[in-house]
Amino acid sequence: MLYEHILNTLLIFRILTKLLLSHTMKVLNFYFFLCFTSFNAKNICTGIVKEDIKRKTKQKKKTSGKYDIDIYYPFLYL
Repeated sequence: MLYEHILNTLLIFRILTKLLLSHTMKVLNFYFFLCFTSFNAKNICTGIVKEDIKRKTKQKKKTSGKYDIDIYYPFLYL
């Protein structure tokens, strides 16, 4: 009886750990996907910002040092 109880608790523990690990992997994959896409967006946006700065300096306007496009990285919110 005790042996069966131990086996049942081990089985439940194994199932719960599998569920927990699969959930954490889904979350990590989601954040990795978001980080990867935001890095690609950063490369695209920095090109846009550089062109914007060139255009503003040609117009002889003072740039405040802040970019018009802000990229928020999802791993900051972990």
